[in-house]
Amino acid sequence: MKIEKILIGDKKVMPFTIPSGIVTTDVSCLEKMAQEIPELGILTTKSIGPSAREGNREPILAQYIPGGFVNAVGLTNPGAEEFARKLSSINFPKEKFLLASIFGR
Repeated sequence: MKIEKILIGDKKVMPFTIPSGIVTTDVSCLEKMAQEIPELGILTTKSIGPSAREGNREPILAQYIPGGFVNAVGLTNPGAEEFARKLSSINFPKEKFLLASIFGR
């Protein structure tokens, strides 16, 4: 089965994504995934707010039923200006779609 690209905005990209989460907090991880995993067409940033947030302290993961987990990271992020500065320093492929997850406060 051949997987077809989809149109998002003016880009045709592969339909697989990495959702917002812990792995996408650091822009170097976004860049590495974008460069090394061709099946990924959409990469979503960690949720970014106007100012830096430390988030919650460990434990941030709890098992509520066998095999069922929840997390409460607490929107840890470096703040919009710092994240934008870091994001501008990476080489993000033109054939990928970067989806920014943002929140107000």
